[in-house]
Amino acid sequence: MINKYTLVFILLAIAGLAYFFWQRSPLKSSALYKIVPAADFDKTNKKNCVKLSTLDKQDGFIHAAYGNQVERIVAKFFKNETKLLFLELDLNELQKNGTNIRPEPNKPGGTIFPHLYGTQKIPLSAVKKIISHN
Repeated sequence: MINKYTLVFILLAIAGLAYFFWQRSPLKSSALYKIVPAADFDKTNKKNCVKLSTLDKQDGFIHAAYGNQVERIVAKFFKNETKLLFLELDLNELQKNGTNIRPEPNKPGGTIFPHLYGTQKIPLSAVKKIISHN
């Protein structure tokens, strides 16, 4: 027979696990994201809603990430930003607007990241979801 303290412990453990899984990241691991400071996103500019970073302009492509890479990128490149947006991108919409994705290593033999080539614009129609990150 289970005593009442054991039962309470089991119920609390189940509730804790449920809360943990409910609080999971809203990012989809294989989805495509552009990480931007909130100030660099303009939802009123339908043809180009993202102000590209200096690195994007310098490298000649738009840096993006898969969902399972976002947190590491934030920790490395955006640690001083107080308000970020993760823009989940629609690859089909990007391609309609002249953008192609190339999975490429960040350095020889390095991690594969999605790089967006072609037009240096992200139209609002290509943004499927906006996730706020503080």
